Amino acid sequence: MSLYITRHGETDYNIKELVCGISEAVLSDKGIKQAQKLAELLRNIDYKFLYVSPLQRAIDTANYANVHQVEMIIEPRIREFNFGKCEGVYRRNKNFLEIKHNLAYRYPGGESFVELCKRVYEFLDEIKQQAIENDVLLVCHGGVCRAIHTYFNDMTNDEIFNYQMDNCKLLKYDFKND
Repeated sequence: MSLYITRHGETDYNIKELVCGISEAVLSDKGIKQAQKLAELLRNIDYKFLYVSPLQRAIDTANYANVHQVEMIIEPRIREFNFGKCEGVYRRNKNFLEIKHNLAYRYPGGESFVELCKRVYEFLDEIKQQAIENDVLLVCHGGVCRAIHTYFNDMTNDEIFNYQMDNCKLLKYDFKND
């Protein structure tokens, strides 16, 4: 069995190219359509567990996409990266990009990518047995998807920095049975 992950649908922050992090954002019309298309992909996946970030954009995406009506488990460890005082800044801001490249940098009032990975890895270690025995679906965020990708793949800092997860893209990972 497998772990499936997806990122929430497009939001108003995505359209404006703003850093969203733990700020609340609403799905755009396109984001709703993306979630509905995701539902079609999920029709053929018999997931038994559905873990969702507590942020509304992820909950809304899960509500649109949950074709099997599996009980939603709100999981705070897969909430988006906390960018602290950088929440709401223009995503292509030169200073923000320089800081973002330093994976150990803790944003003032926020967290570092290393801290994000710690909480995500703890969660993945916890659900590993579930995902070996059943299909598991996570509805989360770009930063969390990046952390999950590093859990399953050895990556350089540049590869981590440049890794992108599109809205409502569905990825599949398999845990190795130790």
